[in-house]
Amino acid sequence: MTEPESTLPSVSKTEKEVLRQKVGAVVDKEQPEEDALSLEETDELIQTGQEYLRELLQQIKDLHIARLGLLKGLFRLVVYWLFSVIFLLALLGFGSLIHFSLSDKVVMTYITSTTASVLGLFIIAAKWLYSEQSAITQAKLQYLQSPTADPRRQRP
Repeated sequence: MTEPESTLPSVSKTEKEVLRQKVGAVVDKEQPEEDALSLEETDELIQTGQEYLRELLQQIKDLHIARLGLLKGLFRLVVYWLFSVIFLLALLGFGSLIHFSLSDKVVMTYITSTTASVLGLFIIAAKWLYSEQSAITQAKLQYLQSPTADPRRQRP
């Protein structure tokens, strides 16, 4: 069983014209005025953008310095770890001369635990040092892609 098709209410031509005029008047009132930036607003936008980029550049430089410091510290840690393992093995090798001995379990535990710790720290630091994009870089890209980044760009 199908329903009968509904029919549109009949409206005379004069009623249609009145409705069109009313709708046109409402549309004309709601249309926004041109959003033109004055020269002062443009200069202010440019100055704000330049300040933002200077701060962003300073943050990037600070992050770079911090990464270099961490890299130097990691290098020292790895060197100290290598020398401690070599020194312990040398002591054990010449243990009969200087009366120094450790059980095999202690030596294996020391080498294994220090190796795991140093490698774990190195992996964590390497992921941070060589991450694809830091938060600062993402913020910079978002700023450069935003429509307000270039005040000369016309707004839609």
